[in-house]
Amino acid sequence: MTTGREQRSGQSELDEVVENVARVHQELEERREREGALNGLIDTVRELAEQQTRTDLERMLTRRMRLLLGLDAAFIGVQSADGARVVHAPDGHVSTMLNMGMATPAGVGLGSWAVQANAPAWTADYLADDRFEHDEVIDDVMLSEGLRGLIAVPLARDPASSTTLYAGARSVRSFTPEEVSLASTLGQVAGALLRRYTAMEEAETARGELQRRLERAEARTREGLPSLLDRLLSAVLGGAELSALAAEIAERLAAAVCVRSADGRELARAGTPEHGWPDPEEVRRAAPWTRPTGAPVAVDRRTWAAPIRAGADDFGLLLAVFEEPGGADAGERVRAAAKALSVTALLRVHGPISEAQIRDELLSQLLTESTATDPQAARRREQRARHLGIELAEPHVAVAAECGPGEPSATALSWADAYVRRRGGLRTVQGERLALLLPGDDPGAAAAEVAAELGRVCGRPVSAGGAGPASGIEQVRRAHEEALRTLEALGALGREGAAACARDLGFFGALLSDRRGVGEFVDAELGPLLAYDRQHCTELAATLQAYLATGGSPTHAARRLHVHPNTVSRRLERIGDLLGPDWQDPERAMELHLALRLTRLRDLVGAPG
Repeated sequence: MTTGREQRSGQSELDEVVENVARVHQELEERREREGALNGLIDTVRELAEQQTRTDLERMLTRRMRLLLGLDAAFIGVQSADGARVVHAPDGHVSTMLNMGMATPAGVGLGSWAVQANAPAWTADYLADDRFEHDEVIDDVMLSEGLRGLIAVPLARDPASSTTLYAGARSVRSFTPEEVSLASTLGQVAGALLRRYTAMEEAETARGELQRRLERAEARTREGLPSLLDRLLSAVLGGAELSALAAEIAERLAAAVCVRSADGRELARAGTPEHGWPDPEEVRRAAPWTRPTGAPVAVDRRTWAAPIRAGADDFGLLLAVFEEPGGADAGERVRAAAKALSVTALLRVHGPISEAQIRDELLSQLLTESTATDPQAARRREQRARHLGIELAEPHVAVAAECGPGEPSATALSWADAYVRRRGGLRTVQGERLALLLPGDDPGAAAAEVAAELGRVCGRPVSAGGAGPASGIEQVRRAHEEALRTLEALGALGREGAAACARDLGFFGALLSDRRGVGEFVDAELGPLLAYDRQHCTELAATLQAYLATGGSPTHAARRLHVHPNTVSRRLERIGDLLGPDWQDPERAMELHLALRLTRLRDLVGAPG
C-alpha cells in the first residue's frame, strides 16, 4: 500500500513538475513577445527611413509608437525657447484641443522632465503624479483627453526648441522596462532622422538662397549691367581660380588690384601700381565706410576700395589702384568687379552649382510644387526652363523609371544626363526612381526607349512608366504623377522590367485614368473590413491579404506579418464576423483577393475613399 508520506512526496514532485512546465511556457511566451516587439521595431525603423518629408515622418512615428505599445493616443510636442508648445501629428482618437498651440512655461510637465534627463520619462497616472511640476494648461488638456498613463521620449533638442514624442492610455497604465527600452530605441532612431531632415532643410535653404542670388545677378545682367560684370561672371561660373580672376579684373579695369579677406589677409594680387600701393592705414580707415551700404569708397585720387559681400556675409575687400585718377565710372566698375568676387566667395562657401544641378532642381520643382495659385511662380519657372532650352508650352512626355533596388547609380545618372541633353529634356531623381521630361507626344515609345537604353547601361531589366503628352507646368506635373502610377501598376501586376503607358495596360490602364465602378465593388466586398480598420486602427485587411497570398495558411501569414499565429487566428475570426461565414469559399475568396488587389491599385492611383 502507498503510505500518506509517499502520496505527499509524489504530489510535491508533481507540483514541482507543473511549476517548471508553467515557467518554461512563460519564458517561451515572453521570448515570443520580445521577438514580436523586435520585429515590430525593425519594421517601424524601415518605414520611418522611407518617409520623404518631415510631416510624413512625424505621422508615421506617432502611429507606430501608439501601435507598438498598444496605447490610445500619440503626438509630438515641439516647445520653443519662449515656452510656446505646438502639437504635431496627433494619432488616435483625440479632440481638437490637442491640435491647438499651447503656451506653457518652460520646465514643467512630463516632457520637460524627459528633456532635462535626456531619457524617457513615464507615469502610470499623469494627474495624480507629483514627481514633476504640473502646469494648468497641460493638465486641462490631459483631463479633456482623458489621458492617464503617459510616456514621453525626447527626440531632439537645440538652443531654440525641444521635440518630444508622447504616447498615452486612457486608463492607469504602468510601463514595463521592455516597453521603456523599446520607446527609447525608437526615439533615438527618430531623433537621428529628424536631425537629418533638419540638415537637409538647412542645406536646401542655403542652396535656394544662393540660387536666388545668382538669379538676381542674371537679371541685372539682362537689365543692362556693364559688359565688364558679364565677362567677369562668365569667368567665375567657368571655374576661374581667384588669382586668374584677379588678373582678369586688373586687365578689364586697367588697374592693379589686391583681394583681401575680411580679417585683412592678402588673398590675391595682380599688377603693380606705378606709384606704389596706398598706405595700409589709409585703407584700414577707409574700409569700414564701405560696409553699411556696400558702395565703393575712394581711398585717394587713384585708389578705390569695395567690399566683397553678399547679404550679411562679409568676405573681404577689393582694392583697385588706377595709374591715373579714375573717371566718373571708376567706382561702378570696381563695384561690378567686387560683385563677381562675391559670387566666387559664395561658390567657395556653398559649393558650385553646375548646370546639371540647376536642371535637376528645376524639374524637381516642376514635378512636386504646384503653381496653380501662383501665376508669378509659374512664369518664373517657365522663364528658367526657357533659358535652359525647354519650352514647356510644347508637348512633352513624362517617364518614371526604376532600375533596381536603391538610388540610381552614378552610371545611370551619367546616362540620364547625356540622354536628356541629347533629347532636349530634363531629369531628376526621386528616391529610387529616375524622372524624365522629354519633348514628344508618344509616352509609350518614350518609356520603351528609356527602359531599353537604361537597361543596357545598368545591366539589368528596367521598368518604366510613361504619360502625356502634356503642355504647361500643371499638365506636366499631372503627367508625372500618372507615369508614377503606371510604374507602380507594372509592379502590382508582376511586370517588372516592362515599359508601358496607361493605354498599354488594358483594363488596369483604364483604372489609372477612369476608376468609376471600382470603388463600389471594393466597398461591396471589403467595406465593413476597411471601415473597421479605419475606426480601430487594426490591420485586418493586411492580414486577409497575407492569408490569401499564402494559400490560406495562418502560420505562413503570421511569418509574413511578423506576428504570432494565434494573433492571425484571432484576426481571421474577426474577419469572419465582418465578412460573413462564406468568406473562405473559393469563389468568394477569389472576389476578396481581387478586391484587395484593386484596393492596392486604387491607393496607388490616389482614388478618393
